[in-house]
Amino acid sequence: MKKVVLIIVAVLLTTLWACEKESSIEEQNVAEEVKEIDSNISKKARASQRALCIYSLTLDKQICDDRDRACRCDPRGSVIGVCAQIQCLPNVFNPITPEPVYSNLCKIIRCDWVYNDPWRIYDKVDPRVFNSIKDVLKLTIKSDTKAIPFAMNKNILGLQFYKPNNMMYRDSKTLEAGPSMFHLKNTVILDKVYLKRLGLKGNVIKPGKYPVIFNKKNKTYNVILKVK
Repeated sequence: MKKVVLIIVAVLLTTLWACEKESSIEEQNVAEEVKEIDSNISKKARASQRALCIYSLTLDKQICDDRDRACRCDPRGSVIGVCAQIQCLPNVFNPITPEPVYSNLCKIIRCDWVYNDPWRIYDKVDPRVFNSIKDVLKLTIKSDTKAIPFAMNKNILGLQFYKPNNMMYRDSKTLEAGPSMFHLKNTVILDKVYLKRLGLKGNVIKPGKYPVIFNKKNKTYNVILKVK
């Protein structure tokens, strides 16, 4: 009788140990799956932070949220002005280079200029320094209202267009055939997060006349703006 009891107890203990081991393996597998999911999410987040962004400038009403200063364009609005919407292109970067696109732009166009006046830059900077971001990154941009933002320093934002548009004008006092001026008739608020990643300390552009620097070699129209 005692032997039978001992055998039963042994079987129960063996079964209990096997169940605990199986449960432990299952928990470990679940933990590894969760870890893998978290890792994939983290990779996607890092990839999105490496995105290259393009602004589309349209003649629409700009509607902004006072809480976070986020803006959108409303083509149905009765008040017409320049409005900008951002569109980011994930994974458009050299996979060999660990740096994100918004840092690599400084290797395409210098971002350490000492000039803080857009018109000073217009007078002093050689147009040939404005390399084509589109050509370097092998992008296709056909619209005349789409521009790639780049920083010249923490106060000066550049928008590189690849065609002239109806927001650009030729200064009648000069003999230049191409547009040399960008007339902004209203305040424009741009995406704060992305401009901060570019190295700028502001995202608000005040109304006024800003220079357009045309690089004849690569056909880029570089609008030089001051941000606050």
